[in-house]
Amino acid sequence: MSGSLIQLDDTPLPPASEVSIPFAELHLDAAMVARALGYADGVVPEPFEALLTDVLEEAGHRVEMIGGYVLCSTPRVRILETGFEVDDQYFDAGRIIALGLKHADALAVYLVTAGAGYQEWMRAVAATGDPFRACLIDALGSEIVERAADKLLRDVEAAVKPMEWRASARYGPGYCDWKLAEQHQLFTLFPEGFCGVTLGESAIMQPMKSVSGVFALGARVKHRASGCSICTMENCFRRDKRK
Repeated sequence: MSGSLIQLDDTPLPPASEVSIPFAELHLDAAMVARALGYADGVVPEPFEALLTDVLEEAGHRVEMIGGYVLCSTPRVRILETGFEVDDQYFDAGRIIALGLKHADALAVYLVTAGAGYQEWMRAVAATGDPFRACLIDALGSEIVERAADKLLRDVEAAVKPMEWRASARYGPGYCDWKLAEQHQLFTLFPEGFCGVTLGESAIMQPMKSVSGVFALGARVKHRASGCSICTMENCFRRDKRK
């Protein structure tokens, strides 16, 4: 890819960007992680609270967080009724996601990873026969990459704010009706080796604590609700079952 897709007061927003994301800028604390683990009040009973605090502190030394995006602007992008197209490549993302991307002037195709070091830590702890600690590290890694992806979205949205553009919510393969297998199509939009993440035949990313997807940018884009409240996947492990 070459050239600038968007101009911001004569300063181009790169068509592809890859950056380090400092762990401290995620502002994670034990209560936030506890809620992600399913504790409605954000409180983990003893002795697990101390363990969670310890795991959270060590995670800051283990992550090598990298995030990036590739911008695809009109006329390369078309938002359709049940999906979207980039360069005539159709993504069958479903009606809910298509609605969330409606009125896009550009799509940011993003990728975020906690890095190989975090995955090695997960495996090393699992090998010690400490399943609860390993489970905490696994769950924390998922929360880390989701929050890092949110930060990436906010940073891109801040960059296009002078143009009076806004960002939609984030959507990715495996969410709502968008099949995970289309991860392979999504990865064709990234430069080779982007963010140090690779994709296996089963559409699983390596390092595993990585997340990918798209969000819309544009003057008429709306940030619609996302998450469990609109997702149709009843058996998703991230579905919030607390009512």
